[in-house]
Amino acid sequence: MVCISASPAIRRNYFEVLTAARAIENTAYLAYVNLSGIQENLQFWGGSRLVSPTGDVIVKAKYDEEDLVYGEVDLHDLRTAETFIPTLRDLRPELFDKLKHLSEDV
Repeated sequence: MVCISASPAIRRNYFEVLTAARAIENTAYLAYVNLSGIQENLQFWGGSRLVSPTGDVIVKAKYDEEDLVYGEVDLHDLRTAETFIPTLRDLRPELFDKLKHLSEDV
């Protein structure tokens, strides 16, 4: 997955947690690409990263400045993540419609 972002510096902690969670819950590698520098009086924190399906940061760009980093993806790691973090396997899509209908009555 690729996530292109313009996250202001004030939201850095939020996005660092969110990128790991997104990779884990989707059992996927996530490339998070964030703007850095100042635009229209907003500070963007940079920190682009490649996150593994287990939530580990493989490579991370510098904060608060432009940077380019390369990371290597090992597709065999997907099997380990699927085995030990089975979020996709444990989904119950048949319940989504039921929950939707119940929430409409609230």
